[in-house]
Amino acid sequence: MRRLALSVLALTAALPASAQERSLWELIHPDRLAASMVRAGIMALRSQMDLRYSSVSVSLASGTVAIDDLAVTLYDNITGGEVCDVWIGGMEVRTGDPFDLDRVEMTVAARAVTLAPDCLPPDAGPVAAMLGPEGLYLPEAVLDLVYDMPSASMRARLSTSLEGVLAATVDADFDYVTLWAGDGADDPEGDGEEPEPEPELSGDLGAASLTLENLGGWEMARGFLPPPFTDPNSAGAAMTQALSASLSQQAEGGVLPKHGKTFVTEVAQGWATFVAEPTRLVIETGFPASEPLFLDPASFEGSPLDLIELLMPVVRQVPSAERAALAPDLVAQAITAPDTLPAEQRRAVGLALLTGEGAPRAVQRGIGLLSDLPEQDGEVMLAMAEAVAASAPEDAYGAALLAGRDAAPGARAVLDRLERELDFVTRIRIQGSHTPVPDRNALTAPVRELAARAQAHYSGIGAVRSLRAATLYASLAAARGDGGAARLLERIDAAIPEKDAATWAAISEEVAEVALSAWTGGTE
Repeated sequence: MRRLALSVLALTAALPASAQERSLWELIHPDRLAASMVRAGIMALRSQMDLRYSSVSVSLASGTVAIDDLAVTLYDNITGGEVCDVWIGGMEVRTGDPFDLDRVEMTVAARAVTLAPDCLPPDAGPVAAMLGPEGLYLPEAVLDLVYDMPSASMRARLSTSLEGVLAATVDADFDYVTLWAGDGADDPEGDGEEPEPEPELSGDLGAASLTLENLGGWEMARGFLPPPFTDPNSAGAAMTQALSASLSQQAEGGVLPKHGKTFVTEVAQGWATFVAEPTRLVIETGFPASEPLFLDPASFEGSPLDLIELLMPVVRQVPSAERAALAPDLVAQAITAPDTLPAEQRRAVGLALLTGEGAPRAVQRGIGLLSDLPEQDGEVMLAMAEAVAASAPEDAYGAALLAGRDAAPGARAVLDRLERELDFVTRIRIQGSHTPVPDRNALTAPVRELAARAQAHYSGIGAVRSLRAATLYASLAAARGDGGAARLLERIDAAIPEKDAATWAAISEEVAEVALSAWTGGTE
């Protein structure tokens, strides 16, 4: 033992003074461990490319990884051709709340991005001529991803700009996204062994759009384009002729199918409108959002005409989200004179003010409008709950209880999340204030109905979540031989926090008296 102690002392004495002053916590601090993982990733990347940087910082508390002054050289193993040099002034990866189990967020933002001319594809000669020897410079490029774990839906946005040329934004909303294992290849090695399946990203696309904003690029490009394409009087006809000829070469028998002709008309009309007012050009999917389109890698293996048939693209100058925004006059009328509007319009404005979709976000204004509605459905109550969850969790919990009663999609997750923020006694109090007192008919219903009501009150879907009501109905059903109700009573008892056992025992006695009164035919 003495030798071990002397060895440790000798090792400690050999360390620099600064290292001796550091604590073990500094050595195993989560930020330090995360930074080590980032550095390991960088070393792995260096096996495929040249990569240099000036500094890296990691903060798990804010969910941020930042790298400054990146210089990257990509070789033909990646580019398949010329060597490509990329310089990035700074890159930041930001994530959402790590404690949120229902929502995954990530933002990747790169600033001052420069791609050398050799990074551009060979057929981009005119573009390279416009950019000059400095190459392609992007002041910023941002990728935003939001993934909803319960529904597997995802929203994605990629935005960037070419200074003095254009700004581009790609939006995609998926109803469902998954990483499918795939079926594998047909024995590519020829050794008789079944190959491992390759994961493939697939999903149900609800809507997608590409928005191009002119920042001076049109004024530059019109010098390269034939005059018919830049004259508002002939631009539509010129685009129709050129695009029809190009797509007809890919069509069977050289004859454009109906969806091809529709697309040509859309592009021609959109181009003519843009030439007359060269501000913005928007290409969107044209199929109904209520009928999402399944996409996987195979969806993009066909011809452009096949893809056009799938996506049914339309061309506009204003994105659909902007077109769906509420008229300013309507919002003003709803705020200043709500009684002059029908309930349906007050509801629409109230929801828009709560969520910030269709009108600027103004939570208290939205709550005021929605609270005065003659009928408040589950969607309204859920929106109100989510809007005030952080600032007023007790009010939010009450609204979520009513949303669950109406079986609003997502209500269960909101209830569960709020219950993690509220203590047991507070939850029971709020549940009691929102749960109607049962009448004798309800308490003497058939055992199947009693068991169903118990489960509904326990889950909070189809009835107000209430442990008191769930226990009442479950005890009556269990007394009449329903095994599921008996097990539900056991689950409720097991879920009570130990420190609140005495409180629950008193509530259970009150519930037992009500159940006995209903069972024996006495008064409640």
